[in-house]
Amino acid sequence: MELQSASVHDEAFDFKGRLADKKSTGGWKGCCYVLANEIFDRIAFFAILANLVTYMTSVLHENTAEAATNINNWVGTIYMVTLLGAFLADAFWGRYRTILTMAGLYILGLILLTVSSSLKSLRPLPCQPASRNETCNPASKQQRAFFFVALYLVAVGSGCMKPCVSSFGADQFDEKDSSEIKKKASFFNWWFWGIHAGQLVAVTVLVYIQDNVGWSWGFGIPTVLMVISVLTLLYGTPNYRYQKPHGSPLTTIVKVIASAISKWHMAIPASTDKATKPIAFLDRAAFARESGRKPGDAKKPWDLCSQAQVEETKVFMRILPMWFGTLLFSTAVAQNPTLFVKQGSTLENSIHGKFKIPPASMLLFTNLTVLFSMPLYDRLFVPSVRKITGHPRGITMLQRMGIGMFITVASMLAGGLVETKRLKVAREFPHSKPLPMTIFWLLPQYILLGLAEVFTYSGQIEFFYDQAPAAMRSLGAALQLTTLAGGSFLSSILITVVNRVTGPSHPWIQHNLNQGHLNFFYWLLAALNVANIGVFVPLAIWFKYKDNEVLLPPSSRV
Repeated sequence: MELQSASVHDEAFDFKGRLADKKSTGGWKGCCYVLANEIFDRIAFFAILANLVTYMTSVLHENTAEAATNINNWVGTIYMVTLLGAFLADAFWGRYRTILTMAGLYILGLILLTVSSSLKSLRPLPCQPASRNETCNPASKQQRAFFFVALYLVAVGSGCMKPCVSSFGADQFDEKDSSEIKKKASFFNWWFWGIHAGQLVAVTVLVYIQDNVGWSWGFGIPTVLMVISVLTLLYGTPNYRYQKPHGSPLTTIVKVIASAISKWHMAIPASTDKATKPIAFLDRAAFARESGRKPGDAKKPWDLCSQAQVEETKVFMRILPMWFGTLLFSTAVAQNPTLFVKQGSTLENSIHGKFKIPPASMLLFTNLTVLFSMPLYDRLFVPSVRKITGHPRGITMLQRMGIGMFITVASMLAGGLVETKRLKVAREFPHSKPLPMTIFWLLPQYILLGLAEVFTYSGQIEFFYDQAPAAMRSLGAALQLTTLAGGSFLSSILITVVNRVTGPSHPWIQHNLNQGHLNFFYWLLAALNVANIGVFVPLAIWFKYKDNEVLLPPSSRV
């Protein structure tokens, strides 16, 4: 009996293939290595992303709109291929092997990126600032090809890893053990904290190295850190709990939908499940055709699905509206490493006339906001609100996401107001480079966006993992990440459409921001997010959580 009580209840196994023991595997002893791996990975990733707009405009000589679009497309690709990573993990390799395999591709891309920035033959000749607008030659087709192949190798490797790492960390907690369920909820908060801890190092130390030492060092150090990230994960191998691949959930979903559609004319009993009643048409997939054939006699393998497959698909389909409801939030977040950085590059960035803060390093204030706010949220806000609401999380996951969306609107409004002030200064001092206006005017928009992420982004991570069926957890994590892909692609589309509608004579987003109207673009994003909230709130009210979303009795609310 002692041996049985010490074992997990969710069929997890250890690295030798035995049923995992709670004392020697999993929990914080297992996920601490996963967290460390993620922090090193985030340092490497954000060291590339944070200053990429500067590299593209100053080294590759792209214009601002082109660079922002290319970055948004790259980020969108990263988060879109998370679906591929989830598919490989769930259907074939498992999360651990998928992480290690894709990390190799990730490191290869970083190595090529370092080579691209190191060899003079792989980048255009540098330009003198005085003649930048007239004589800068763009990168050749060969130079661009080498750079973007490296960049997209990073995208595929990093993107495929992302849903697997967060899910692998959550796998270290037994969801059938009440004590470990609470630890898992806390894990997601600290996971998000770790992401921003890594990002903080990237946007301070590594961005400074890129701007003041050189791009080859600025890209080479992230490569070394990514190798350390993999070695850290390998070191913790004996401490992990592993889950066997259960087959591709995407295949199951397509199978159920195809089977249900092919039987659209069949009459079936009314669904009694209120949570999934709006998509009860999928129940047809579990019923045999009225042709007299028994389920085992079905000629088409996709003609008949099990009740479990149907229910899993219905549960997954319920969370899809929330995916659409968070796209515009991600579109606003996409401005952080792109237009926010270009906005800062026009402002005075010296401190007491000595130290200069790189424009991309302003991202640290978003990170600091998260790093300080997340522990307060986890240790003060949740316990205090829990006493009132009786909810284990204090507030529901969708309420948390909604609060963040309101804060996002405030961030975009602040960005527009500051840009209006900046344009006024630019008109008064048309020949000043930089403008006589401190970069710290941008603090409100960075801080507000960080606070919004504490609520919405962290809430997303937990929501899409928690509400997905157990066999679709990697897919659930990938679905959350694809909201960032959708937001990035939507940002690219908005920039293109806005410039076409407002141009070609006076586009809102120009290479010389002093001649554009970036403030109008920020206010457009604020208006779109207000409209989005109007859609999200009814969806959140309508949504019915899985059975594990229960209130605590008064005695357990402390």
